[in-house]
Amino acid sequence: MTKKILLLLLFLSGCWTLSAQEHLSGLQVNPLLSKSKNIGLQPRALTGEVHLPFLDDFSYFDKRVYPVDSLWADRYTFVNSTYCVNPPTVGVVTLDAMNDTGAMYQNAVITPFIADSLTSQRIRLDSLFSGVPSRITPADSLYFSFYYQPQGLGDAPNKLDSLMLDFYSPHLKKWISAWGSPGMTLDSFRYKYNRDFRQVMIPIKDTTYLQKGFRFRFTNYASISATSLPSWQSNVDEWNLDYVYLNVNRTKSDTVYKDITFVNPAPSMLKNFNQIPTRHFSNTDLTDKFHLKISNLNDILDNKSYKYIVTQENGPYTFLHDAGVSDLLPFITNGLDTYDLHVNPAIDFTLPSLAGMDSAVFDVTHIIGSNGWTENILRNDTITRRQEFNNAYAYDDGTAEKGYGLSGVNAKLAYQFTFNQPDTLGGIQMYFNQTLTTPYYKYFKLTVWSSLNPETVIYQSPQKRPEFADSINAFYTYEIKDTAIMLNGTFYVGWVQTTEDNLNVGFDANTDAQSHINYNVNGLWLQTSFNGALMIRPLVGTTWQKSRIAPVEGHPTDHFVCNVGPNPANGLLSLMLPINYNTELDRTNITVEMFDFIGRKVFSQAFADQINVSALSQGAYYMRLTNYHANEVFVYKVIISR
Repeated sequence: MTKKILLLLLFLSGCWTLSAQEHLSGLQVNPLLSKSKNIGLQPRALTGEVHLPFLDDFSYFDKRVYPVDSLWADRYTFVNSTYCVNPPTVGVVTLDAMNDTGAMYQNAVITPFIADSLTSQRIRLDSLFSGVPSRITPADSLYFSFYYQPQGLGDAPNKLDSLMLDFYSPHLKKWISAWGSPGMTLDSFRYKYNRDFRQVMIPIKDTTYLQKGFRFRFTNYASISATSLPSWQSNVDEWNLDYVYLNVNRTKSDTVYKDITFVNPAPSMLKNFNQIPTRHFSNTDLTDKFHLKISNLNDILDNKSYKYIVTQENGPYTFLHDAGVSDLLPFITNGLDTYDLHVNPAIDFTLPSLAGMDSAVFDVTHIIGSNGWTENILRNDTITRRQEFNNAYAYDDGTAEKGYGLSGVNAKLAYQFTFNQPDTLGGIQMYFNQTLTTPYYKYFKLTVWSSLNPETVIYQSPQKRPEFADSINAFYTYEIKDTAIMLNGTFYVGWVQTTEDNLNVGFDANTDAQSHINYNVNGLWLQTSFNGALMIRPLVGTTWQKSRIAPVEGHPTDHFVCNVGPNPANGLLSLMLPINYNTELDRTNITVEMFDFIGRKVFSQAFADQINVSALSQGAYYMRLTNYHANEVFVYKVIISR
């Protein structure tokens, strides 16, 4: 395959244009699947037979990327919660133009070709096994149903593309077409059906299907762009499926379910970011409310209980918010899907101090409950958000649904951030979408601006190229080692291109950071026209800076903690030792040293309750307290700001 297939398909609101200089694109490689190659284009073996009811809503998206083995016989599709828009339940399965290894199908052409398939295991449609066993007949009113959505947050299937459903007849030993939909944009779909997801109900009365070994499968026909330009050929024609259900004793109007479910993944607990450095966090960064969306899939009012639990990983902190029981309006009103019901519980907790910690993780688990019949089958009543604190600022949620790039030599991208407190910029993390061949020689200059108007560059690196970390959705860190960059308040990080090529940085379509993304292709800075977040993260300091501190003779192996403040400081620093260090022997054996970012010792004195650092220049330093008598050491980063 030529290099022309390496770049990406531009689309915006269902259309594309070759004159655009800012590109939003599909993925050439799905990072969620590219590391899961234990099957590799081979169907799974058929397992034991499935008894009715058959039900899957793919709400296990946080545990696996493939459909569950017990229900499905292949894994060409992938389970997720990010490619869809307002699904009936949290989590969907997506059919697109990528195979089970996360790469584009090698037979992809400009005319419709069979891409993904989702095939059930063998199902016992000959007998019922609940209650008194009996043979299934047409009188048992067997119905197959599912929800589907074209495009979602991905690329719209073309009119000649399609989503197909086939039933397998064990009697005839062949697949028979049962249903199909032509491709269309999500906007056209909404206009036609007045909803984001449409439910299809199919009766199964033909006795050729009422046999042992019945199966069904979904397939999609996809087609890549006909243009010869390299940037327009990539993953295309996404379809999302949800709530696949097969059972007896149903009717054509049996379109509601006694099920109360979350609709979207668990939100961040932070107000302006998805991630904040540990030492920059304060409880003022917490959002006021958790914005949640819950659906009642029934046609009558139901009551529900709701609570959330905050727990600290490897720590003692826990908090429970119990909202009790309240009424939930029906999901379906006059035949229309109503996704307008939100439960927005207040955040009435504060996290413990993270001072002195390099990282911390808190899990926030949201739980709803009702007397629904699906409670013991599905897990859509529980969602969890893992909130990380380390050394990065991040708008993005860590998952790329698309790719973003610019065309043109000297094109510039500037991503706006604001530090909560003065600190050094230790590096910039970036996630670039993988392409079909490597190495990927598209050079750029990593750039930091203090202002765009007037344009003020405070750092620019030598030429860099996109680099890839060897794990799913993993960022590559471009360390800044050649200079100390002290930042306070608002700044911009990004690149200046040295080639025409689209760099294809990861684009999170589920987070809105549009107001912070700026680009310049003709001398004028503009805000992006795309709603989303770039997978670019500035780092405050890094471990390599601490490693430059000269080793202590004797190499202390134990550690102690000292309270240091204020930080940032501009004159005096107060030092408070633990209670067990209040003896004169301990105090007189402690030495205080300060090191700059390249490891030079710039300050040294015996321990005191206050030390004067006013002679040090503005910037970041590592302070080391060493107790030679007890063979203990304490290292802490201090910012001098004036």
